[in-house]
Amino acid sequence: MPDEFEQLTIPPAAVDLRRGPLGRWLVVPAGSPSNFAALNAETFAFSGIVDSILERHRKFKNNRYAAKKTQDGLRIVAEGDSWFEYPFADDLVMILGEKYPIMSLAKAGDAWADVQKKAELFPAIEKEKPHIVMLSIGGNDVMGSIETYVHSFQLNRPTENYIRSAFAGVLTGIEKQYDAMIARILTFKAHVILHGYDYVDPREPATQGAQWIGPPLKNMRHIDGVAMWREIVNLMLDRFNGVLKALAEKPEYKDRVHYVDLRNTIGTKDFNHGPNTDLWYDEIHGTTDGFKLLAAKLDAKIEQIWTQIKHEKQQQAAAVG
Repeated sequence: MPDEFEQLTIPPAAVDLRRGPLGRWLVVPAGSPSNFAALNAETFAFSGIVDSILERHRKFKNNRYAAKKTQDGLRIVAEGDSWFEYPFADDLVMILGEKYPIMSLAKAGDAWADVQKKAELFPAIEKEKPHIVMLSIGGNDVMGSIETYVHSFQLNRPTENYIRSAFAGVLTGIEKQYDAMIARILTFKAHVILHGYDYVDPREPATQGAQWIGPPLKNMRHIDGVAMWREIVNLMLDRFNGVLKALAEKPEYKDRVHYVDLRNTIGTKDFNHGPNTDLWYDEIHGTTDGFKLLAAKLDAKIEQIWTQIKHEKQQQAAAVG
């Protein structure tokens, strides 16, 4: 990682994460109360400072983009959440941006409502005219308040029956928002890359990185056992991935919208044994090594699309000639 970025990195031992309402999260001083409601004004002020650091992360990425982009070369715009902008590890955009010019609009903790409120994507597309738009949106909508979509423990309840019917409505909403955004992006002649996240790493409350899955399922839904947490969340992520895969396969999106399946890269379908925890910084974010493995799959798709674009340009030039 460049020295300039090293100076912006938050020392992991000095801070913890706290999951707030709707999955938004704060970076707080280490040892802060585990209950979000018990955090004081000074803690929120500290989180504001961290937000400014994250803004500098994005500035670093976008300065790098400006230095790398050329008139005829590949240009990418990325919008999304903490898989594209994460303070404790090299995220997907940090890694891929070493190779490609990528403008980042992402912000850790963003859900669909945040992306829509910021309204940064289409002005950036109009200005930069990217060949590819990468989207990483929906993870916080799905994982950010998981207890809302899961029933409380009941003896002999089949695991698939723990997912409440309300979750289908959330997925329908996500599908509609993606569909509308994709359709508009395609009017700018850009390709779109989607991903549905990997199977994650639920952890026991009060252990390192436990905020989003293990604690709410155990403390709020009284479901005990990491294997069951993994099985439930894996089913939810399968359904989320299914929505994105189906979108990419719509006939009108053929060869322009690309779904990259990241499951079973650093996560695992094996809910009894779980993933390699060395590749996970916390329950839902990889370490730098983990993100590098995930980035490799996106890298392969970017290469494929850029090859396709250059081939189309050659065909157009030949037709004119």
